Amino acid sequence: MRTVSVVVLLVMAGCGNLAEPPERVGRLGAALDDSGRLEVLVAACREGVVMVSIAEGRTADMSDDEQNARVGAWTAVGDEAPRTLRPADPGAEWRGDAAAGPTGDTVWIIDGTLQGQDGTALHGPAVSADDLAALGPDRVMVHGEPGVSVPRTGFDGDCS
Repeated sequence: MRTVSVVVLLVMAGCGNLAEPPERVGRLGAALDDSGRLEVLVAACREGVVMVSIAEGRTADMSDDEQNARVGAWTAVGDEAPRTLRPADPGAEWRGDAAAGPTGDTVWIIDGTLQGQDGTALHGPAVSADDLAALGPDRVMVHGEPGVSVPRTGFDGDCS
């Protein structure tokens, strides 16, 4: 019986290696431009038009079924994704209205998708005005790590 248990455990442990690791598709980051305003960094591992969207974070007075307020959405112009988006001044590389912020206690949630790739998600961080004020030069905030930044030179989609 002991031999059977060991064999079962070994087989079960080996099965985890049969599953493929999740495909890395890229990510979005929050940095500061030369003027000290929010700049969204785009690192896409696949080709495709990128859409970046920003929504306000949830507040205590919102009901469970209430949608987060939409700040804006920007779609890259052309077939290749630009590497940066400045929401306050999107420029000719992006289609969408300008939006400055975040301000006060508001949190902006940055997300995106690769169009033409079944809407593959590019995850970005949630940032506040305080987060941006504390962000050092050449640093980038990333999804899942509140208050933590990575070097701008090391920011990429982790496409390897």
